[in-house]
Amino acid sequence: MNKLLLIISYFLISNTCFFSQHSERFNYLEKGDAKVTIDLSSKEFKNLISIKKAILYCGIYDSSLNPPDEHKKEIEGWLNPYNSSKFYTCFSVFNIESNEGYTFNFTLPDTSESFTNYTKSMAFVLTKDSLLISELLKNRKDFDLYGDYSLKNKNNEVIRIFTFINIDNFSEFQWKTNQLLFNLDHVSLPEKSKEPKAPKKVYFQLGFSSVPAINKKNTNYDGFSSNQIDLLVKGDVGNKKLGNGDVGNKNLGIVGGGISMAQNTFSTTSNLLIGDAGSLPLDSIYASLSGVSEKYTHQTINVAFLIAIKTKINKKNGFFEFSLSPFFAIQSKLSSTVTGGSITTYGFKNQITDYLYDIPELGLKTQTEEILKVQNYFKTSSYGFNAGVSYNINLGTLIVAPNINFKLISIKNKNSISKAYSIPEDKYNGLFATYERSTPLLLTVGLSISF
Repeated sequence: MNKLLLIISYFLISNTCFFSQHSERFNYLEKGDAKVTIDLSSKEFKNLISIKKAILYCGIYDSSLNPPDEHKKEIEGWLNPYNSSKFYTCFSVFNIESNEGYTFNFTLPDTSESFTNYTKSMAFVLTKDSLLISELLKNRKDFDLYGDYSLKNKNNEVIRIFTFINIDNFSEFQWKTNQLLFNLDHVSLPEKSKEPKAPKKVYFQLGFSSVPAINKKNTNYDGFSSNQIDLLVKGDVGNKKLGNGDVGNKNLGIVGGGISMAQNTFSTTSNLLIGDAGSLPLDSIYASLSGVSEKYTHQTINVAFLIAIKTKINKKNGFFEFSLSPFFAIQSKLSSTVTGGSITTYGFKNQITDYLYDIPELGLKTQTEEILKVQNYFKTSSYGFNAGVSYNINLGTLIVAPNINFKLISIKNKNSISKAYSIPEDKYNGLFATYERSTPLLLTVGLSISF
């Protein structure tokens, strides 16, 4: 029983809402008022015409409906349901005193279109939708439309006005209006062609590049490996349309900037002879480094810049990009760990022809296990650049780009110590202490993703 009451209530509410939806579109005119003026430049009309496919202004003029107040149910109850999101209807109901007719006047600031001396009910269809206009022209006879007028507003938009074929009585007006709304609601309109999207102008780029450990001696090092992660914001500079009219970029410049983090590892092996003045009873003392090997870790946080040129060779799939990306470190840390070798200290006294070895009391000894895992830390600054080429593969929302780069890193030693081993302090300072600056040049491979 409760369910039945709910269904009946829903039906009554739905019908009431439907009726009220249309009742507010019936405007009852006073006696003697036989002219309707519609300002097509008004805010209300602009709002309607921008969201509706078409607007129907109808005039109900029939002596059998006088006085209109006593025929509201007959005047308003005949309109069938239609898609109100597509169309808007408004009915002007005339209170007839004579058969002189009525006038509809559609106005713009500089022009107007008047329809005068109508003595029967009439409908006017207004639209600026070019696709709907085409369908109305094509199906004019089927829709019983014969009039075709046009007004142009200040934005050069054309508003077309179509009118009914002559109506004999109110019953025929009802039938034709419902038929027109049905036909308009079922017009199959093709989707408007979308403008081609202009290429995206700003990208985030996440990149990774690496060079595996190089066994061949590279400058001062036995091996060098490097890993770098970049996060850049980059944008296109300049635009050019391709000859076929499609939007595309050809020989387009790119600039950008961001941060990068890098870790460089390398190793050294030192075989050095270091001499120093001895203390009594020795005249001099020497340190011989034999195969002392170290592993270095250099970590940086960099500010990076990007300058690039891309040449679009295949507008669907990808393009080459030639880039130069200088960077400088805002944080540069270098540390080393001894991994092998030995250090032997020995002395010399003028009165003795042979060198003196293995006298711990005089600091003459051989260190092997003692120097293993000795760590040193260096104050450094660094800068460099990556210069290379990538092939950018367009995957829609992402651009994936494998790349090859020449990478140059300049690492400056800011420590005041310049000897690998200090005899007076009996301390190994690391081979890097003997370098003022080191500048390796590497060949790296990498991959970046832009989005």
